[in-house]
Amino acid sequence: MNFLINKLFLFLSLNLFSQEKWTLDDCISFAFLNNLQIMEANFQHQIQAKELKFQKNKRLPVLSATLNNSLSYGFQQMFSGEFIGQYKEIRSYRNDARINASVTLWNNNAQKINIQNQEIKLKTTLLTAQQNKFELKLEIIAKYYSVLIAKERLQLAKNIFANREKFIKSKEKLFELGNIAKNELSEEKSNWIQDWQTYQTEKINYKRALFELAVLLQVPDKQHFEIIDNSNETLKKEINLEELISLALSNSISVEIAKQKVKLSENEIANYKTQYFPKITFDYSLGTSAQQIFDNQNLSFNEQFRNNLYQYGSVGLQIPVFNQGNTKTKIHQSKLKRELQKIKLAQEKQDITNTVETLYFDIMAAKQNYAAATKTEKQTKEVYQFSAKLYEIGEINTFEFTGKKNEYVFSQLKKTQIKYELLYKQKIIESYIVESKNENIPFTN
Repeated sequence: MNFLINKLFLFLSLNLFSQEKWTLDDCISFAFLNNLQIMEANFQHQIQAKELKFQKNKRLPVLSATLNNSLSYGFQQMFSGEFIGQYKEIRSYRNDARINASVTLWNNNAQKINIQNQEIKLKTTLLTAQQNKFELKLEIIAKYYSVLIAKERLQLAKNIFANREKFIKSKEKLFELGNIAKNELSEEKSNWIQDWQTYQTEKINYKRALFELAVLLQVPDKQHFEIIDNSNETLKKEINLEELISLALSNSISVEIAKQKVKLSENEIANYKTQYFPKITFDYSLGTSAQQIFDNQNLSFNEQFRNNLYQYGSVGLQIPVFNQGNTKTKIHQSKLKRELQKIKLAQEKQDITNTVETLYFDIMAAKQNYAAATKTEKQTKEVYQFSAKLYEIGEINTFEFTGKKNEYVFSQLKKTQIKYELLYKQKIIESYIVESKNENIPFTN
């Protein structure tokens, strides 16, 4: 079964990697299948599952079988027969066989508490694996949208540089006709060089952002890694903050881990309290033995082995009297740990609340910025379109027209950047809300 699962994972990974461009969902799916930390957490979960099975098996009796064989040689004083009072050479062979069983009859549910502890630890390891996925998902979302913004900045730098090249060509023609001075042309060439450098810098920034995302995903071929935004996400209108916080707290994996640690500390207290009570055990043995004394044997070896059967049973009572006050100290220490875990649980809830509130207000502010950026883009577009008509009839020069065009390009970039920042914030807050459930973030009109 594990072989088939590994084959399926390998197939999915190779299928994802073989495609030309990756979506955000592709990136997340690939990372979940191939991230080493997630694999490690899954193995820890399997190890803890075996530990739980070990604790459950402790409730069963312990059975053992013993078989001893021995040969002896020496001298022994005789007390019967014709050699009475004399020492005679004795050679003997001895065989002992027995079966032992022991079981704990009562220990004030100490083993039951141990099993509960292991169940909590098992659940915690599973939650830790899920938490690792969640944190990795947040990192991927951040890197993914960084790449998209870097891509838009690169496109802007490319457009500005292309506009500058066209402007330089028109300046060179005017210089050849003697309509402008050389220093004016030189100044424009200097601006052209600056735009070219900006364009190259944005290329590097875009490649670096892609590389960082590929490293995070642990993609084998990072040089040909490329992403695409085909999520078709739209900006939501209004968010209910109280509902967001409530859902975030109820679905938070980190909060659930903190709750499990509180339970574990409470069980630890109960476990130490069992040490105040007696422990009752039962032991039973069934066996037989035979001895063959060479040259001096009254009963045969087989007859002894068949008839020399013995049984042994006992009930043990272990009563704790004094252990230097260790139990009392451990209980007090465990109570302090429990209070500490409760504080950590409260802190975790507060951190989640603060995060959601910050994201909420960031989204509200970004919405206003997006509305302003949309209005600015519309205005610069109208100015640019009007300038294009004036440029066609010669009412404005190339410099003025290029400036209006660049203003429009800048407004487009600003709007796109704010949009991606909004989508990023919404994706993050959605991840907190649906951390372990397949639900949609609650937006209202």
